[in-house]
Amino acid sequence: MLTKEFEYYKAHLSEFLQKHRGEFVVIQGETVKGFYPTEEIALRSMAEQELGTFFVKVCLPPDETVIEFHSRVSFA
Repeated sequence: MLTKEFEYYKAHLSEFLQKHRGEFVVIQGETVKGFYPTEEIALRSMAEQELGTFFVKVCLPPDETVIEFHSRVSFA
């Protein structure tokens, strides 16, 4: 599940950091779909695509990366 995209991100991170540090990259397969200033804009750019078919990640070095988890769980 998105392993190919994550491996592509890791392999190209140093290249991404040169021009896109702090931006959100969208990767589908081994193709960069774009770089965006916010996660929301990055996700909106892929609104036509099925969730789980693309990868969105902020371009930061591993020691500066914040890990976020998203859930669709609703507590009433």
